[in-house]
Amino acid sequence: MKNGKADGDPKTQVSTMWMAADKIRMNGENESVLLKADKDSVYLIDNKKKTYTGISLSQIAEPSARVRKCPPGCRQ
Repeated sequence: MKNGKADGDPKTQVSTMWMAADKIRMNGENESVLLKADKDSVYLIDNKKKTYTGISLSQIAEPSARVRKCPPGCRQ
């Protein structure tokens, strides 16, 4: 997508997902996501660069203090 418009022809992508009692992994063409509930962790893996970024599930679930709240009287 560029500027809200489709960029070129549609592309089909195939993803594979594995699930266990406390783990989920999804592999795409260039990236993977690994969720380990037992370790309170999510890993975003860049398969091309062979790098990863980890974050805890509790950080994702808790609202950030940086999120601007709607002042009294505004509509959401």
